[in-house]
Amino acid sequence: MAIAYALSSDSSGGVTIDATSNLPDGSELNASFFVEDGFFAQDEGVLNDGRISFGPFSNKGTPLHGSYDLSITLPIARNQPGPVQACIGDAGQNLSGTLVSIDEISGDKFASLDAVVVID
Repeated sequence: MAIAYALSSDSSGGVTIDATSNLPDGSELNASFFVEDGFFAQDEGVLNDGRISFGPFSNKGTPLHGSYDLSITLPIARNQPGPVQACIGDAGQNLSGTLVSIDEISGDKFASLDAVVVID
């Protein structure tokens, strides 16, 4: 299981995440930027043809600058559409790779790419 991403900025300074993945089409993913001071921005979308975009992200209209924690997550399988569950397993048991973890509460597998990014 893999997720790759690229960041881009629009003319107003909003940051967009363009991602690709080998997860099944129809997978519902979440993306977020956050920092320890409490800033948090989130978006969600559906993977189509192995691609998905999130954003644009800003801080209440102000462009993002500095270091942020970035996360792109495939939540637990039971929250995914039926065809996605059929592929990855109803508890995510068919997911494997370095991005896969086990949810402490449900015991289900989920996938998450976590990175620190610097936005100029």
